[in-house]
Amino acid sequence: MYAKVENVQGIQFLDKYRAEIYLKQDKPDLAIPIYDKLLQLDKKDSIAYILAEGYTFLSKAYTNKNKFKLADKYLDSARVQASISENLSHRISIASQQAKIYKQKKQLGLGILELQTILKNEEISLFQESKKDLYKELSELYTLNKDPKNAFLSLQQHYRIKDSLRAILQKNKFNVIQSEFNYNELSAKLESRNAQLQVSKAEQKLSRDKTYFTFGVLGLILLFFLISFYRQKKLNTIKRENLIAKQEVLSIKQEALDAQVIFKNKQITDFAIHISEKNELLEKIKIKLKEVKVINDTHKAVVKDTIHFINNDIDQNKEKIQLYQQVNETNDSFRAKIDQLYSNLNEKEKKVATMLRLGQPSKQIALQLGISAASVDNYRYNLRKKMEIPKGHSLKDFIKKI
Repeated sequence: MYAKVENVQGIQFLDKYRAEIYLKQDKPDLAIPIYDKLLQLDKKDSIAYILAEGYTFLSKAYTNKNKFKLADKYLDSARVQASISENLSHRISIASQQAKIYKQKKQLGLGILELQTILKNEEISLFQESKKDLYKELSELYTLNKDPKNAFLSLQQHYRIKDSLRAILQKNKFNVIQSEFNYNELSAKLESRNAQLQVSKAEQKLSRDKTYFTFGVLGLILLFFLISFYRQKKLNTIKRENLIAKQEVLSIKQEALDAQVIFKNKQITDFAIHISEKNELLEKIKIKLKEVKVINDTHKAVVKDTIHFINNDIDQNKEKIQLYQQVNETNDSFRAKIDQLYSNLNEKEKKVATMLRLGQPSKQIALQLGISAASVDNYRYNLRKKMEIPKGHSLKDFIKKI
């Protein structure tokens, strides 16, 4: 049952009890392994009281096996723990066990001295049962030591304490019987009085319960109305606060959009100015190149290619200004929608989506963003995946419908 409720202490207690039974049955070989295992567990807690008992038990077990060296060793350990616990009952057990070892070793004089020493302790009078047993052991040692006089005196002390304990027990039994009789008589009177009180209490309780019930119902009705009133009041407050918060959020969004429009317009203006200045510079360089008189055909071809390159660059710059304006015009409404619908897109993917909406091919997008055509294809793949476009549908058509 201890195992079912996982009571480790209960299991350890039963193991100790089993080991004690084995020792009483003169089976020390069965008792020692059990107690030795338990002692290793007790050492972890380092409780002197428990360790003293464990060492004393093992000393008894090894004494039964006539292994006196081990018995003395464990008894010395028990003596150390007893000095820490300062418990006289342990000292009595240790003295008794030491006397038994001396008895087994035929050192009767040392055994007698051990028992006499512990019996001289003034505090032993508190342990009459143990004192009685010590005198019996002392009598046996005197008998073996061929000292009948002291054996008889020790036995007299044993029976004197035994008779004293029996008298105390008889007196206690009489007091218990007398107390039980008085208790039963008093209980009968109390039961009669309690029956009368219970009737009276039941009547009072019925009247009180009716009053409590009436007040309780009235209180619950009042509480219901109060809760309903405050709940409605709180809901109105929350609705008002939510409306104010939404208005503030809309105001902040509007301010942010206005600031964004101003910033984008400035960007377009700055970009246009920069491109115009660049085009003017290129025109001047082109004029200067045309004025250069070149006789060598190879040099003429180089100058011609350079002028052609400048003309292409000027045209591309004009296209960039137009495209940048278109992208930003489209961006105002399209970017707002795409931010709302696809918040998982990064900035580069949003730019690619905007240019695809304008019908720009991958090569032109790569040129405008300064990336490779392969990178544009990768961005297109990511857009299809993040926008969850079904297979077989056009990416451009899907974006244009947003």
